Amino acid sequence: MKLNKLILISLLLYLNTINNEGAPDFNKLADSINRAENSTKHPYGVKSINTYGNKLEARKICINTIKHNYAKWLQYKGNIDFIQFLGNVYAPCGVSNLNKNWVKNVTFYYNKL
Repeated sequence: MKLNKLILISLLLYLNTINNEGAPDFNKLADSINRAENSTKHPYGVKSINTYGNKLEARKICINTIKHNYAKWLQYKGNIDFIQFLGNVYAPCGVSNLNKNWVKNVTFYYNKL
C-alpha cells in the first residue's frame, strides 16, 4: 500500500513539473486547440466525453490529454514534433477530412498566441 502511494505521489509530482523542461506551454496549447477546433458544441474538440458544451470541463479534459500524450511523446523514439504527435491522437487524419489541417492550424495558433 505504501509503495502504491509513493508511486502515485511520484507520478503527480512528475506531471506537475513536466511543463518546465522545454515542454510546450500546456495552457497555450489548449487555447490553440480550442481556436483550431472552433466549436461551441465540442469545445476544445472534446468528443470522447459529452461535456454538454461546458468549456471548463472540456479544457480540463484537453489539458489532461495534452499532459498524458506529452509524457508518451517523451518516451517516443520517432522524429516528429509534439504537436504532430498529439495530432495523430487528437485528430487522426483517417477519421475526418478536416483533421488533415489540425496540426497546421494548431501550430499556427500556438505560434500566434
